[in-house]
Amino acid sequence: MSSGLAAGAAARSGVPQGHHVHGLLALGAEVLEGYFPGLRAEPEQAGAPVWDWGEGLCAVLPEGTPAPMPMGMPIQTFSRPLLEHVLRGRVTGLEAVTLRDGPAVTGLLTAGPGRVTGVRVKGSDGEDEIVADLVVDAWGRSSHLPQWLGSLGLPSRKTAYHRLPRWPHGLIALGDSVCTFSPAYGQGMTIAAPEGRLLEQMLRSRRNGTPLDGQGFQKGLARLTAFSWLMATIPDRAWKRPGPAWPVKAGNWFMDRLIDTVPHDPRTYTAFSQLFHMTAGPLALADTPALPRPHRPPPGREHSVDQGLTSPWVPARHRPRPPAARRQQFRRSGSRCSRGAGSRGRRRASPGTAPSPPRPRGRPGG
Repeated sequence: MSSGLAAGAAARSGVPQGHHVHGLLALGAEVLEGYFPGLRAEPEQAGAPVWDWGEGLCAVLPEGTPAPMPMGMPIQTFSRPLLEHVLRGRVTGLEAVTLRDGPAVTGLLTAGPGRVTGVRVKGSDGEDEIVADLVVDAWGRSSHLPQWLGSLGLPSRKTAYHRLPRWPHGLIALGDSVCTFSPAYGQGMTIAAPEGRLLEQMLRSRRNGTPLDGQGFQKGLARLTAFSWLMATIPDRAWKRPGPAWPVKAGNWFMDRLIDTVPHDPRTYTAFSQLFHMTAGPLALADTPALPRPHRPPPGREHSVDQGLTSPWVPARHRPRPPAARRQQFRRSGSRCSRGAGSRGRRRASPGTAPSPPRPRGRPGG
């Protein structure tokens, strides 16, 4: 179903950021090129430039600007209408595809609350019903799917569809209908591409005649978008009042450290770019200065198990605990025992009395 397709590369009404400059991150371009070989060449012939991320981007960060360097990461920028026009031409060229322009979907056809069998549509020539084996909601952030699921007795106030205990057969949702990213990070189109690839993989892996596992797809989509969503939302959650929870504080601390390291270390800049473009996971940062390293003692100051209890070279929470017999000895002699790295006080075991069990450690920073 489309909303007033224009002839040629023209903007459509109701499309968010439709007049803004767009671009595909590396993963999105790779997936689309795999489905439509030579796709990048068509916008390029129309004037959309292709350039290397490391050489062509001027990233102005709080601690400076990374020096230009080749990364072998081709990027293309274009208008959204141009990309839609090129993709629409490729898709409608497929023999099995029929495009209906104009009708608006007004509801779902169902065979009870557990199965979706098609959609109701309304156009200039009246209302109609379209029967389908699978309905895909790719409507975007203006999707009515939460209300439609609610009318089926499947509460859906939020779009965390993977958490619903029941999901109707014959229906899936993807793209901005499920996970709407801030346009500031340019992730929306790119994350939708591997979602489409996930759908293809699940369709191909079915046995003949077996319906698609819609609930399994929504769970797979949630796993697929989890890390990108975390990276995109951690800075926003820092503004939450009252103050954010400690995992958000830890995430912001790490992101600040990462961003501050990028201008000064090419390895970190490359790893961060791969992470941003979704071509690598968090392990790409493992061998960069962005991750803190354990403190090493100077030569000759290595600690044994006993020395490690009080060694200044080992953080308190990483110091080995003494054997059980030694702990009992400390308690009987009245030695002080810390409650843990996050404790706010100390307790003393009274001589001649059985020691009380240690309290559980508190949250970091608690």
